[in-house]
Amino acid sequence: MRWISAWCLLPARLNPASPRPPRTPTAATPTPTLSPTPTGTPTPTATAGTLAWRIFQNVEVVLRGVSLYTSNDGWASNDGWAVGDGGTIFRWNGSAWNVQSSGTTVPLRAVVARDNNFALAAGDKGTILRWNGSTWSDVVPGDTPNFFSLSLVPSSTSNGWAGADNGAVYQWNGSGFSTVLQIAPGGVRIRGISIPSNSQGWAVTTDSDNRIYQWTGGNTWNSQSTAQNGLNAVFVFDPNNGWAVGEGGTLVRYSNGNWSSQSSPTNQRLNGIWMWSQTDGWAVGDGGVILRLQEGTWKTVTSPTTKNLYAVYALSATEAWAVGDGSHRALLCPVASGLPQPARQHAAGRAAARPARP
Repeated sequence: MRWISAWCLLPARLNPASPRPPRTPTAATPTPTLSPTPTGTPTPTATAGTLAWRIFQNVEVVLRGVSLYTSNDGWASNDGWAVGDGGTIFRWNGSAWNVQSSGTTVPLRAVVARDNNFALAAGDKGTILRWNGSTWSDVVPGDTPNFFSLSLVPSSTSNGWAGADNGAVYQWNGSGFSTVLQIAPGGVRIRGISIPSNSQGWAVTTDSDNRIYQWTGGNTWNSQSTAQNGLNAVFVFDPNNGWAVGEGGTLVRYSNGNWSSQSSPTNQRLNGIWMWSQTDGWAVGDGGVILRLQEGTWKTVTSPTTKNLYAVYALSATEAWAVGDGSHRALLCPVASGLPQPARQHAAGRAAARPARP
């Protein structure tokens, strides 16, 4: 079961994928190991201002990824996708999540969307689905590998990377995979990828590899740092600011070229992260844990569930959705108190800085 959480306000972005070529091994250079993430007693629960998370809609399936966007008219969250087990795809229409036909029954683990006519979803058995405005179709025929992560360069539909469970990353060129690189040992899952620009990106791994790999353009990926625990997700807001999260509540910060372990308010495994700005973001994990980053400090936020949460997507500082699992199989939604939900709030300050969807 998966949960999606959302609040009321601004926009965001999405992803794609396609056929795949041969793999080219890339040697990873040894890198320094990060010190263990300091963890202690959970910090006081943050109130997230006047916002509160709530269960928005019950669904009968496990959801693993979520991505939304807004149109140029400035209206908040008028379209988006959530994906999960059994090839499940839900579409957000601005007021409700509705099931869409995917043409597959394999688990889908990641989704990225750009607009009404373009989105990509990735999953098991080499599945990469592309939305063309009317239907989803498999653009990468084959049965291997299992994809775990997916990210596109902001505003692009033809430049991005997908991470798989064979230690390889696959570069998307708009219609297929133009490059396949072995950046980690075989059998290692590339659990998270974040591509903030045309020449920079980061990928994180688990399965005892526990590394952070950096892409510096072209076919160059190098091991940049090693964490104490496995890493499950990464979000780099810009080339100098980012975070990775993982096992045992691990929080690792990227600042000006260096990764460093940070104090965590939880010992629960963290599975997903989304940054709205350099100093504002969300992380979700097992046991329904929800963390809020404000002014450089992570704090726990009251959660409406004790079920595991796997992904989070923020459209603005006051609108986000999270997906997870549990006996009720639901979409979790946080909402600004005093604001009707689901209501379309016009994005005040439309010209304000908003992060592109990596």
